[in-house]
Amino acid sequence: MYYQTISELVYNITILSNKKLLNYLKSYYQDDKFNTQIILWDEKFSEIENLKFLYSLKKCVKGLFPDLRLKFIDNNILNDMSTYGYSKIKLDYTISFDVNIVSYILYQNTNNKCFKEAFIQVKENNWDFNPYIFENYLKFGDSFFTNEYIYKNIFELIKFIHPDKGKGFWLIELDRLYRNIKSHESSFQEFKDNLLRLQIFIMGLIYANFHFSKKEEKIEYMMELFDSKIGQFMLREFIYAIKFFNKEKPVFNFFSQKTQTNISESKLIKNIENLAYDLLLIRNLEYFSSLKKVRQNIQVDAYIPFLFSGDKELLKLLDSVKIKALIITEYENIKKITPVYFEDLESLLDKNFINKYFQKDAVINRTKRNIDLEKNLEEMKKVLLNEISITKNEDTNVYPTIWNNFWNY
Repeated sequence: MYYQTISELVYNITILSNKKLLNYLKSYYQDDKFNTQIILWDEKFSEIENLKFLYSLKKCVKGLFPDLRLKFIDNNILNDMSTYGYSKIKLDYTISFDVNIVSYILYQNTNNKCFKEAFIQVKENNWDFNPYIFENYLKFGDSFFTNEYIYKNIFELIKFIHPDKGKGFWLIELDRLYRNIKSHESSFQEFKDNLLRLQIFIMGLIYANFHFSKKEEKIEYMMELFDSKIGQFMLREFIYAIKFFNKEKPVFNFFSQKTQTNISESKLIKNIENLAYDLLLIRNLEYFSSLKKVRQNIQVDAYIPFLFSGDKELLKLLDSVKIKALIITEYENIKKITPVYFEDLESLLDKNFINKYFQKDAVINRTKRNIDLEKNLEEMKKVLLNEISITKNEDTNVYPTIWNNFWNY
């Protein structure tokens, strides 16, 4: 109930005056037991001048918010505003990159425009290695630490970003990075689980679009999938699903073009896994947003994440579901991120349909359900492959023209 109240307030912020908002928040923070912080987009607010250049690289760099007209709210900021009429905020930002950035660095004759035109401009900024580490650690497991290919790639990343330093510095940084990863191995379980959830989601998306003829049936299936196979409702991905079923670009292009079916079953499953890594990258941008200390030895009030990628379809996907606010709570060392998107469910779906899945009993039943994600992924894989085998050419192990036409109707 707490999250609903704050989320609804933030979503409807455009119809509230700043005075009403301030009075509400003052009252709210008096009883706040969750260490609540809010990063809020507001079209009436001033942009952050010293970060405008990142948004100017919009073909290669994207943020979670439409632009940098942001407000930062927590109890300390409100107290300063009430006492002094202003509050000084120290900002930090990092630029995450997708895993393909390593190939751009190792093979600098690439034709990728983002690397040629933009990467050089931003490489002196605060780079975030986490996306590359997450994906490769999830792929290789413990062998991540002994994989020569991964080791060389991370070394080249550090070397490229800090060309003015010597080999000793690069090796020390690499060793520090590896020790930090090793000491936090247990924290990777959440990312492993999310990767499984996202693969189940993508397989369900393909299956629903292929199996059902009516959009309502497809949406109904996806909601049941969240309940029975995934174990939690994933709002961003649900918005993607609705946009996909409506054939809205660029969401439709992202999922359809990246699961072309003139390929073997194993290749299709591999492509789905790669898509799940892309979605996980976007989720991690949300997860690592904070109004807390985010980098070693640097104390800041707000952290703004950006994504650098040469994959234009991924950037368009991120841009297609923008965030109105991030509500960040920490309670008993448990961090929770509640994104508030511009698209609310009632604007996308019939209200009666929403109530069916978000009544108190339905939410409680979802949280109590015992979910085995690995088992459910295997079951979903069989369901999907059995469905599309209707059009599979068994002799050549590829999918013929009728299956290709599915993506182009």
